[in-house]
Amino acid sequence: MTHPLGDDQAREQAAFFGRVTASVTHEIKNHLALINEYNGLLADLLAAHARGRDLDPERLAGLSAEVRKQVRQAGDIVGQLNRFAHSVDSPAEEVDLGELTATFTALSARRAQRRRIELSLALPESAPKLVCQPFLLLLACHCLLEAVLETCPEGTRLTIGLGGGVERPRLVFDCGGAGLAGEGCLPPWLLTNLDASLEADSSGGLALVLGPASAGMAQE
Repeated sequence: MTHPLGDDQAREQAAFFGRVTASVTHEIKNHLALINEYNGLLADLLAAHARGRDLDPERLAGLSAEVRKQVRQAGDIVGQLNRFAHSVDSPAEEVDLGELTATFTALSARRAQRRRIELSLALPESAPKLVCQPFLLLLACHCLLEAVLETCPEGTRLTIGLGGGVERPRLVFDCGGAGLAGEGCLPPWLLTNLDASLEADSSGGLALVLGPASAGMAQE
């Protein structure tokens, strides 16, 4: 059976889904490992108490707080992964760009940290909505992020934000005005399906413009 977007496009999408899932589940495993470590410390304290040593309430409270913290963080990650998984449910739906950008940033934080780059999010109070296939938009953001990470110096902050108007919203990747270059990082079929273009932003960053292509860095 042939995928409606073609075999190459299907492979790109499957590879993206696999990379994100592998990265996020690795992070979940890290949280579970810490929870198991705290559980071991608690078991040691209880064993010492059974031998007659007094329990330290502050130590117990500290361990409990750390376990709650790890459970909360792992739960947040699972929630983001769940939203990512559901992004393939529909070929077209109304997407809140603020929520999608927040999901993408959360899912990509570990990948950026491995390059020693900190991701930050800059969203307006009211984000525009767009009818599209959310999975393809997430894939476009991923391709753009990969290109930007190759350009940003280590130790810098990469801000992902929203700009533009309701008709042509812009997902902006800004690495401190570093004059990023991202030509060719987004496959033409993806830009066509999203009706999007890639342009230089006034901040010195790159913008994925969602709407009719305009002059500048638009890709054919």
